[in-house]
Amino acid sequence: IHVSTYTRGELPPFDGPDYEYHVLTDLTNLSLLATSLKQGINYFFRISATNALGSSLYMMPQPPVIKPMPKPPSSPSEVNLVVKDGKTIAVQINMDNVDDILGADTYRIDYSTEMFANEKQRIS
Repeated sequence: IHVSTYTRGELPPFDGPDYEYHVLTDLTNLSLLATSLKQGINYFFRISATNALGSSLYMMPQPPVIKPMPKPPSSPSEVNLVVKDGKTIAVQINMDNVDDILGADTYRIDYSTEMFANEKQRIS
């Protein structure tokens, strides 16, 4: 293995107890969702192609290391309001986008008879 960069204090990639791999066989969907990773731990990735004649050299993505950290969820991509009767409005959150589903534990729905002002929050 050729190491092009050295990160002080980190174990070299691919020779520890957390070594995992996945073989992509559906060449129309060249993506992988690496799940159940440990938060705050560096992960290294490398990719090679294989056929009946052998394997290519590994390609290291840039950046070569990434650390999964918790992130706040994104806003839903689509929300619809439907009048049910004279006293009822249904709020429908569409979950077509995988980013809408990942990261959210709950959704808060505020409603008022007054228009909401855009809030700018500051942490001091």
